[in-house]
Amino acid sequence: MSDFINVVGESPFYKGTKIRMWLASNLIGKVYPVYAEKGSDGEYWECKPSHKNAEVVSYLVADHNGNEYYCDAEELKKIGIKNQSSNTKIGFRRNEKGKIEKM
Repeated sequence: MSDFINVVGESPFYKGTKIRMWLASNLIGKVYPVYAEKGSDGEYWECKPSHKNAEVVSYLVADHNGNEYYCDAEELKKIGIKNQSSNTKIGFRRNEKGKIEKM
């Protein structure tokens, strides 16, 4: 197992800017799948897992301090968490308005 995973999170230097960084696996408190539906315009919109066209598009990782990051299934495999859904599109994150965008 790896000691670190690559995540996307808030830059400590530039507020409002997302950057890729390494997070120590022992800091991870929770991991949530992010579900979205692809609209007719090609954009992804967050939805409930029970939605008819719901897909896992990314994972929200929360550390023990409540900071939130996004990562993909390959990074989670490094710490023993395996993707359980077969129809995933990894590499997306939810922005502040609830819209799903590519990382």
